[in-house]
Amino acid sequence: MFGTDSTNRGTIAAKFPFDDNEAADLLAKLLASKTDTNKMQIFHILIQINNAQRQMIKTPYKIKYNKDLMIDLINGLPDCKDIILALMETPTKYDTLQLIKAINGTNINEPLLIEILCSRTNLELTAIKNQYQIILGNKLETDIAARINSDDLRDILLTVIQKSVTAINNNDIIDREKIKQEVKKILNEKKKIDKTAVKNIIGSLPTNQLNIFTIEYATIAGRQIEQDIE
Repeated sequence: MFGTDSTNRGTIAAKFPFDDNEAADLLAKLLASKTDTNKMQIFHILIQINNAQRQMIKTPYKIKYNKDLMIDLINGLPDCKDIILALMETPTKYDTLQLIKAINGTNINEPLLIEILCSRTNLELTAIKNQYQIILGNKLETDIAARINSDDLRDILLTVIQKSVTAINNNDIIDREKIKQEVKKILNEKKKIDKTAVKNIIGSLPTNQLNIFTIEYATIAGRQIEQDIE
């Protein structure tokens, strides 16, 4: 679940040459003819360009056709709504929408909360917090404090969020072996978690190293960390 860290996000390179007007016209044409072949062509266009270029297409599409490209894509490809959102939203907006679903759904999606909050940089977390407040009018940390029942998990998530407002250098070299040794210290021979130790290490690790910590924890303990801190 925690197989990647935020430094690997957005790895699709920008396509050159690229014409946003031409792409908008082609998408409009393909959306007007709802065939399986055209659906595949739509995805072919979208996955060959990076997120910034996908955002660029929205403006000429709106100007020329007076329509919202994302709405048209979702309506034209209703079975692929989640994929469309992942492709067409900015990374910050998509992360925020996923957090809103995870926190405000019938059942709290704790694994998703941990995955997002523990694998984003300080700048990304700050942007997510701002976007969350813009959409809902609430602070992310306030909703987490109110909705998460587990004291240990709540404390850990709030610690991670608070770290985003501190001046931590996210370019620090990641010492994976050191993190692995820290995980081993947390787990005793019976592999029972020391929750206090978990909180301490999360409070001390730079944000960009938290995802490595969760990966190493799962590898050594044989289970995801959220199973032990619920």
